[in-house]
Amino acid sequence: MFSDGFGIGDAFVSGSTVLTVVQSVLSIAATGEGLGKSFDTSPKDIHDWVQQRFYAAQLLFTIALGLSKMAIGLFLRRLTPDVQQRKLFLGSVGILAV
Repeated sequence: MFSDGFGIGDAFVSGSTVLTVVQSVLSIAATGEGLGKSFDTSPKDIHDWVQQRFYAAQLLFTIALGLSKMAIGLFLRRLTPDVQQRKLFLGSVGILAV
């Protein structure tokens, strides 16, 4: 049952992991440049840069979270022998994809 090799769920987990690492790097870079500090105390020329990195990090976090949820649904589908439950898990993955 587990000898299927590298499946689509594994690809979703891998993609989620890569996006999470990039998201963390962007968050750390933005924090190093002033994210979390008051706008009044941080230099004015970096406000746009920090906001862009923070926005990109939040977007990547949301995508990574969705990919990990879809991977869990596909993993549960792989484990379940019942056809009705397999369809249910596949439907839940489809709903998450939208």
